[in-house]
Formats: sequence, C-alpha cells, structure tokens
Amino acid sequence: ITGATEIYQEEVVEILSSPSTNVSVPAGYLLTDDEGYTVNQYETDITTLADEFITKYIIGATDQTFEEFVETANQYHLEEVRACYQAAYDRFLAR
Repeated sequence: ITGATEIYQEEVVEILSSPSTNVSVPAGYLLTDDEGYTVNQYETDITTLADEFITKYIIGATDQTFEEFVETANQYHLEEVRACYQAAYDRFLAR
C-alpha cells in the first residue's frame, strides 16, 4: 500500500502544480444573502481542513484515506457549501 500512496501523492503534486489547473469560478456570479451566510459560516474551516489534509497526504504524514477525509469534510458542511456555489453557478449559466 505504501507504493500506491506514493503514486497518489505524486499525482496530487502534479495536478496541483499544473499551470493548466483552473480552480477559479467565473466572475459575475453572485451568491444570495442566505448562500453567502452559509459559505461564510463554513468555508474557512473546510479550507483549513483541506489544506492540512493535502499537506499531510503529500508528505506522507497521515494515515487518513481520501474517503475518510471526505467523510470528515461532509461533517464540516461541505455539501451545503458546494450546493450554494452550484446554485450560484446555475443562475450564472441561466443568464
């Protein structure tokens, strides 16, 4: 399993360091007040959780699997935040 972990770590580093990887959202889409409240309430904790997991995963300092990370992130209301951004993006596309 150690070999598989090293392969995944290399893939993560490659993806995150790729200049063609675009994780931004289009300018001009807006969250509603309720969506903004939800995002502001949870996003910082989710971002911190993800940053810490990614760093530890890359350097091999965690035994947590990606599936376990996702379960933890869902406990931090990841799905609610994702739904807010999805709704804003859907409104943007409908313009």
